[in-house]
Amino acid sequence: MFDIFDEPLARNVTRWINENCYPQGLMHFYGLFGSEYMVPTDPDGLVEVLSTRSYDYEKPRAFRRYSVRFFGDNLVSQEQEIHKANRKTFMPVFNQTNIHVIHPLLTAKSRQLNDYISTLSANHHEGHMKGEDRKAAVVCMTDVVFRATMDTASIIALGIDLETIKDQNTHIFKAMKTLFTSNRQRRIRFILHNLLPRWMDILIPSDEERKMDMARTVLFAGIRSMVQVRLKEKDSKDNHLTYLSNVLQLGSLDRNNT
Repeated sequence: MFDIFDEPLARNVTRWINENCYPQGLMHFYGLFGSEYMVPTDPDGLVEVLSTRSYDYEKPRAFRRYSVRFFGDNLVSQEQEIHKANRKTFMPVFNQTNIHVIHPLLTAKSRQLNDYISTLSANHHEGHMKGEDRKAAVVCMTDVVFRATMDTASIIALGIDLETIKDQNTHIFKAMKTLFTSNRQRRIRFILHNLLPRWMDILIPSDEERKMDMARTVLFAGIRSMVQVRLKEKDSKDNHLTYLSNVLQLGSLDRNNT
């Protein structure tokens, strides 16, 4: 288990996979308390586990508990029939026809991304110029990618542009970063979460998990607010199928209990 969560990530597992030939592209091993794990060891095995035979492989229970706690009960944590049913709400949103419709929106977002990086570079130059013409700048791409991803995802999912690239909705941006960025303390806590029985795991205090709980509350409140705004709008502001509009069409969402 410690080798799987090694830093760099899974360095030892990668070495095992490269040095040994595992039949069927899968490595099977046992963890503590009788837990079992399957690790894909080649591209075909990965496709099988994630796609062609995904319902034959269940995610570890500890991972599902962790995922539900911080990210909600969604396709990442769901299994079997529930997953099959909810997957149908996603697929139409990503078909080629719908993606073609939002090409102009994605193109505009790409331009904003380029402008944002240019602005960061220019500000970096101004802050470090000392009588010489610097032609290079260091930009934190983690923040840039987070902003671009959040804006694009909000357009596809809700038909709303969060405009975090323009420094809007910074509270949601900070909450997302808290949930999806890692550090040494969180990796150690996640290892313990997977190793220990649930009753023991919940007895261990964690400042990192408290921060993630708070971030989850902020993120969910923000999304809920945006959904309620969209539900009150009688006329659609976009002509593409969003995840929210598809859920409404399928009758999977109660407007009165959002």
